[in-house]
Amino acid sequence: MKIMMFILVIMVAYIAFFRDNEKDTIATSEVVYSAERNNAQDKILVELQALKDPNISQFVSDWKYYAPQPSVEQLSELKIIQQNIKNDKNIAIKYTLKWHNENSLCSKVTSLVGEIECTPGL
Repeated sequence: MKIMMFILVIMVAYIAFFRDNEKDTIATSEVVYSAERNNAQDKILVELQALKDPNISQFVSDWKYYAPQPSVEQLSELKIIQQNIKNDKNIAIKYTLKWHNENSLCSKVTSLVGEIECTPGL
């Protein structure tokens, strides 16, 4: 009976140890992946800033405030915006927060809980 109790205690400890290791591994991989997204975003924003256009600079500033640590979706959106700006620098103004506040649907709609906050981007 004592041996079975001892084996049970060891099994519980063993499972607890490996579950903690698994959680640590997941947390570490999430931090690494987040850092990779941050680096990818920084690279894109530096490339855009190098175009030396005031509207692009305003967009970059707005985006840094809006998405300091981008999600996967935000990074995908930024890649699309980068390509669009490379194709036509004049379109950059439409991605700025100022343009969205003046012209987009979010500036004209209020919800039951108040005004909808506009964000830079598409």
